[in-house]
Amino acid sequence: MPRDSTSGPTPPRTNEIAARLTVLPWVAAHGRAERFWQALGEPLTDADAPASSPQPVLSWSQRAMQAAVTWLQEADVPTVAWRERGRLLVLARVVAQRPAFDARQRQALVLSVALDEDRPYPPVHASRLTAHDPGRAALADGGDTLARGGLLLNHALSAVSLLAGLPTARDLLVLIEMRATAGATMPTGATEVAEAEGRALLEVAACVLAEAGGVPMDVGGALVLPVPVAQKAALWLRLRGRGRAIDPGLPEVDGAVDNLLAALALLREAERPLRICAASRAQVLGIADSVGVARGLAYRGLLNAATYGQASRRVADMAPYFDALLHDTWTVTRVQASGRPDAAGDDAWALLDCRIVPGRTTAQVLAELQLIVGERVVIDVLAERPGKESDLHAQVLRVLRQTLEARLPGARVVPRLQLAGCDAWGWRQSAVPCFGFSPVQLPGSIDLEPLWQRGAVPTIAAERAWGRSVFIEAVARCLVEA
Repeated sequence: MPRDSTSGPTPPRTNEIAARLTVLPWVAAHGRAERFWQALGEPLTDADAPASSPQPVLSWSQRAMQAAVTWLQEADVPTVAWRERGRLLVLARVVAQRPAFDARQRQALVLSVALDEDRPYPPVHASRLTAHDPGRAALADGGDTLARGGLLLNHALSAVSLLAGLPTARDLLVLIEMRATAGATMPTGATEVAEAEGRALLEVAACVLAEAGGVPMDVGGALVLPVPVAQKAALWLRLRGRGRAIDPGLPEVDGAVDNLLAALALLREAERPLRICAASRAQVLGIADSVGVARGLAYRGLLNAATYGQASRRVADMAPYFDALLHDTWTVTRVQASGRPDAAGDDAWALLDCRIVPGRTTAQVLAELQLIVGERVVIDVLAERPGKESDLHAQVLRVLRQTLEARLPGARVVPRLQLAGCDAWGWRQSAVPCFGFSPVQLPGSIDLEPLWQRGAVPTIAAERAWGRSVFIEAVARCLVEA
């Protein structure tokens, strides 16, 4: 129970929360969480369907969201739901018992869970999906659940159950979202509110934990724990070749297709300048400090244009990764031309997916690309998502680092610049700092990112329990150390 302020000096809140955590019903909490985890993989039918007709099976996201709302109801935590831009969102709020902020301030910690029905994403090379030890894989389960937000949902609900009665200084919000597919209904037990009201409830958000992060990874023989703190910007472009239609019977120069192909060849061979942001620098330096002085010099050399080539050769196995981390990249995702197969028309175009290091504007990127492809190609912007870095000195990141490193002595938490798609695009484009954090104790040899993207990260109960306890301790400290 909270210490009576009249009975003597009150101990620091950090010490108080540490003492409280040791007496929480961990065994029961882990048991409840594992039952929930297994239930997410079981088929569930719509109980409202007529008995005379086949019962439609609910989608994975609908199933998970309804189970989450039921759990929150049982924990006496009210939930609200609303629709926004083609998505269904559910929000639960645990109010601080010892508020350290004015009610109008941004002060809440948000656990943001995205239930992604579209996974797995297809384009991952098979060589990056075979890191599992056969013996361990035989005991593991729940790969798809991990990839679709299930692990963070499991962690978040466990945290609410265990921490709801603690003397916290911040509010705790759990935000669950999914695509509002045709026929998707509000989960039973959640109060439906207007979009404006739902968005207003999120205005107290001060920091966010989302997606994956805090998972052990072997880098050059050292154990590191990457925590995503930033996201590369995404820029989707259409390149249209300028030129004439060409009759193959009388080939001529200046055809639209030829001009487009020539421009794509220039893009493939173009020299890309080294571009370093605060997050990528911190990531490389953190790895360098973990592997020792001699080997660390190679990693540090990646941060200097004069030594990058030699350093890249010394870390050959990870050279493609650091190439993407420290440069802007562009990938052709489609090439198409109009007209008949026996002629080259005057309309040829390609789609270009660019991933840009934070700190660069769209105008700067377009100017650079136009210089490369020349005047015979027109560049149109189809869509863009700006990149953003969260504060590397934020209190939340400090807590995550201290909690993880205490659990794995000798390991080092390193900030990470996210390269692939993520579940937190919206937060990463806002003013609210966002950190990837859903720890699980995987072997360091497993390459988490491609497996997570594919929905292929089987885990065992002990690995999830370790991650769950780390997550709950970190959340408790974030809520108390205002």
